[in-house]
Amino acid sequence: MLQSLKDPVPANENYKGYITSHYLELAADPYKYGYIQFKQFVEIYENKSLPDFDTYVTSISRQ
Repeated sequence: MLQSLKDPVPANENYKGYITSHYLELAADPYKYGYIQFKQFVEIYENKSLPDFDTYVTSISRQ
């Protein structure tokens, strides 16, 4: 999916800052918003430094 959609954040922009300051514009376009949401999911899914789901849920339930 990420290969099919264009990244709406311009090159050399602070990604989080751009998304925050252009949220209404991005949210109004399902393709732009979908790209942002799916990219975040893929980044989290592929990040091997994060704990597995069960470990995460156990850790937050103890807080």
